[in-house]
Amino acid sequence: MPYGLLALLASLAATGWFLLATKASVLSRALAAAACLLSLLLVFVLPQWGLIGLLLQVALVIGIALYAKVHPSA
Repeated sequence: MPYGLLALLASLAATGWFLLATKASVLSRALAAAACLLSLLLVFVLPQWGLIGLLLQVALVIGIALYAKVHPSA
């Protein structure tokens, strides 16, 4: 099973939710968007850094999930 695809889809969905549906600060939204774009760059443009990009996607999803847990009204 392509676990990298699961991480990719989860990171895109979580980042999209974070950018559109939360009341987070502009700086945290920009950091989340930059981390998502950097992970995509590492996975697809620089394949030798693909593992780091995959781990960045996983960390991004975990961070956004923790944000959702701390701020349930977001």
